[in-house]
Amino acid sequence: VRMAFGLSDLRLRALTATVLQPVSAWGKFAIEELEQQTSHLLSFQPAGTELFDAQIAFNTMVQFGEKSRFDLRAAAVTLRAEVSSCLRGSAVVPAIQLVHVPAFYGTTFSVCAELDPTADVNAVESAIKAAGFSARPADDPPNNINVAEETAISLAHPARDEAVPGIWWFWGAADNIRLRAWNAVKLVETLAEKLAE
Repeated sequence: VRMAFGLSDLRLRALTATVLQPVSAWGKFAIEELEQQTSHLLSFQPAGTELFDAQIAFNTMVQFGEKSRFDLRAAAVTLRAEVSSCLRGSAVVPAIQLVHVPAFYGTTFSVCAELDPTADVNAVESAIKAAGFSARPADDPPNNINVAEETAISLAHPARDEAVPGIWWFWGAADNIRLRAWNAVKLVETLAEKLAE
């Protein structure tokens, strides 16, 4: 949502995002299953698929097994609907793919934006900073580890696609636990202010 609004002044035409979701998005028992599967596989034992009905350790996927307690495809549908609802025709709605990655914590994502071909890196960097992203140095792009305990969404230095004019790539990461809690607190604070008026 922030990306769609932030880049709109640069004549944003299209936006696609691949969100790499860690197992912690499904809760404590999911984290334990990933830990157990990892341990078993490293010991050359069967992984065990109690919650996910699939091997989630060392595996990237867009859906879990039929008997899984979690539905990754439904989560993707919900994410797309929530983003579309937030934008409500006021900005370009991104196409979103949600992918499970065998990480314990930290959501990472890749975004591709089609902008005005005359936009330069300074204009793009200014737009993402104004949208509230935390920009990381070019030699230290964000990842699951270095964003731990941060409340901001971190972005790497934007990269122009040299083969296609107007295409920009963004890599980002966020602490999915801390960010969610921080957003909830900010929402409560905003509602309390509105009620006090």
